[in-house]
Amino acid sequence: MRGVQGGHFPPGGNFLSHSTEPAVVVQKAYDWALWVFPKVEKFPKSYRFSLGQNLVAASIELLISRSHRARDSASIGR
Repeated sequence: MRGVQGGHFPPGGNFLSHSTEPAVVVQKAYDWALWVFPKVEKFPKSYRFSLGQNLVAASIELLISRSHRARDSASIGR
């Protein structure tokens, strides 16, 4: 949960850095999810259920896809 407390993104540094290490990518996706969920809860009601729901769903999808890629690349490297 490092970098999330301050409310500024990207937590822990440059989110778009080109790292090839899968664990770093998964950690960045997790940090993004932790950062975006409280922000969406503060959206006005008219946006929370349209834009907010789509943003949360995309964040979860990002986290899951990066986790699967990291797992797959780790199993290939063995």
